[in-house]
Amino acid sequence: MPRPTASSTARPTVRPNARRTALVPVIPILALAALLAIFSTALSTALSTVLSTALSTALPIARTAHAQTGTAWFFPEVHTDNIRYGLVANGGGSENGGGDLTLGSDDLVHRRTLGLGGLAPRHALAPLAPHRPLAPLGQEGYGKTVIEVMNDTGGDVTTSIRVFAKFDGSAAGRTGGTIGAGRVAAYDLSVLSNQAGASSFGGELTTTDYVAALARTRWPSGAGVAIESAPGGRALLLPLMAVNVGSQSSVLILQNAAPGSGTQADIKINDPKTGAPLVAFPEPLDDHQIAEWDTSVETNLFGPETLAPNAAGGFIGPLRITGPRSLALIGYVDDHANPGAAGLVARPIDAAATVQVLPRVRGGPDGGTLLAVANATDKAVQATVRFFAEDGSSAGVPAERKLTIAGLGAAYIDLSPGGRSIPPDAGAPAPFRGSAVVTASGAILAAALEDWRVGGKVDALAGYNAFGPKDLSTRFSIPVIRRATDFVSTDLVLHNPGAAPANARLKAYDSTGQGRADSVIPLAPGASHVVEIAALPDFPIGTGRASVESDTPLGVLVYERRDASRTYPPKPLTFPLEDERNSMVKGQAVLTPDGTTLRVNITITEGSTGASMTAQIQATTCSDEDAAALYPLSEVIGGRSSTTLTDIDFRALANGQHAIRLLRGTGRFGGRVSCGIIPQVRGVEVADASAVGALALDPGPDALPTAGPIGPTAPPSATTAVPSPSATRGPATPTFVAEEPAGKIFLPISRRNEG
Repeated sequence: MPRPTASSTARPTVRPNARRTALVPVIPILALAALLAIFSTALSTALSTVLSTALSTALPIARTAHAQTGTAWFFPEVHTDNIRYGLVANGGGSENGGGDLTLGSDDLVHRRTLGLGGLAPRHALAPLAPHRPLAPLGQEGYGKTVIEVMNDTGGDVTTSIRVFAKFDGSAAGRTGGTIGAGRVAAYDLSVLSNQAGASSFGGELTTTDYVAALARTRWPSGAGVAIESAPGGRALLLPLMAVNVGSQSSVLILQNAAPGSGTQADIKINDPKTGAPLVAFPEPLDDHQIAEWDTSVETNLFGPETLAPNAAGGFIGPLRITGPRSLALIGYVDDHANPGAAGLVARPIDAAATVQVLPRVRGGPDGGTLLAVANATDKAVQATVRFFAEDGSSAGVPAERKLTIAGLGAAYIDLSPGGRSIPPDAGAPAPFRGSAVVTASGAILAAALEDWRVGGKVDALAGYNAFGPKDLSTRFSIPVIRRATDFVSTDLVLHNPGAAPANARLKAYDSTGQGRADSVIPLAPGASHVVEIAALPDFPIGTGRASVESDTPLGVLVYERRDASRTYPPKPLTFPLEDERNSMVKGQAVLTPDGTTLRVNITITEGSTGASMTAQIQATTCSDEDAAALYPLSEVIGGRSSTTLTDIDFRALANGQHAIRLLRGTGRFGGRVSCGIIPQVRGVEVADASAVGALALDPGPDALPTAGPIGPTAPPSATTAVPSPSATRGPATPTFVAEEPAGKIFLPISRRNEG
């Protein structure tokens, strides 16, 4: 069942106090009135000064000229813990009272709808309401968010990242630090799990000077997204919203981006063909509050009665949000059947332009790009989509398409086998890889959703917002690049949308700051080039950073894609043990695999540590109250236990269907004391893709560059050749490098009780 949003809760009507009549002397009233007038003037002046200072320092407003550089950032959803469970709901047993119902889907949507870590299949909604928690308190599944920040100023910048509870906007945690001039920082929000708990929150980043920032979230199911910070505005447009289109639906996350006050958002969905209104509803939001909708579940708003299917069995169209104060919105696209997910942001209407640039589009039987072009005006526009091969030549599917887009409407061109084009398109997708530029007679906003398919089914997803002319830049920062790390490697896509040749200089550094690549890449007009970090001959396995500079404005995309070029050793797995039967005993377990050997360490973190306790790994979850020991563990003595097990298949054990339980001997307080489900560990085989624009450090021009040809820039004396796009990833030799922190990160001392 979807969580209640602000709109579903009645709010009390506030009535002014009834006037009270009394006989009082007139002179004291006049004197009091005079004193109040003097005090009011002084107070007004003081408050004006304080508020002016506060607004100019504590709540700076991001520059509107360029979406990626500012001092205040909004991330409508961030996650603090990377943990997932495979659960069994007992409909008639000790938990629910009924037959067993296995929950095993990879659905990202229900991470938020049910709080069960993306495990609930859609048909399981009715049997699960109402129900007791299927896992001990605090053991739902969430992802992990990392916020990447670039300081391009000449001095230090102080950052503050705050997270807020979604339902009521209450403050939940804070972190931050100092980033030196010209440095980058990656803030892993799992450091907030002790303050805020393991959950998803609304996030806000404020800084003392201009920075550029983006966020990456990855779920243990394999799903992953990368998004630019959601730009706040009073009128927003999301070009692509899907409801049960093929195997995909949108999850909408709306944030109050005007700290200090409540507001109301008006959500509208229009028919992409005619622009006619289909759905409209208000959503009140308190200070810092979040509202969210799972479009595949909330059929009262997004069902076929209101949004008639128009593509691949479902509905696809644009979504608009307006309000009296600033708002921010993320639109996830979630694949129901696989861990694939993509993230798009709604952009302000005033960011729309007559040109939109898509640096990477592709098509073929193995998947492709769905292009979304939304009309930002209420008048019909004529649009032309031009496709360019990687060498800049006019080529494609066909090379040019002309569209008429109704006022408030949208058009969709599907280059994959998904059959989602509006207006409909005939024929199978032609193999194509290149870029696209959309020009229109009026303001438009565009986005791209790319998929990879195996056996006709979606295997991975990635999405990005298109570049308007001002989103292009001559300087880009990529704070984090990866080679065969966390199951993925980075690809950089450089595209020259202008009419003149460009020369782009790429620099790549490893995690120690050592330069690993320095090359000049010539780009003909309309050309694009893919740099595979995994194919750079001198870049080691691990992470690093990169920068791109050009003599003419470019569009640069950052992809992370599955990299199976090596075997990834499993990492230590840490998870909580929650109290059972109000024992007040909580703990933490750490599983450290080493080949077929597994070390199990248990530490009691809360409650009595005096009495010894029996410990075991059991072949069921915590829902089974009388489970036998699969692997007996060393007794917990003095609050600690350490056991080494041999001949263990770690992946088989860490499948979400096993647990560690602590028990006391018989007696009044004997029996179950604490339990924790061993989270599911998944590997490279389910790693999703992601895409996002690189951090542009300077705003682009008002229009695409049309200057005449320019001469090539001589490469530096010591260069590293950049591989061609056809370079393949071969086996890599592990050369792990210790990674130094990019910034000084602080945490407050205070801790919030969990449970």
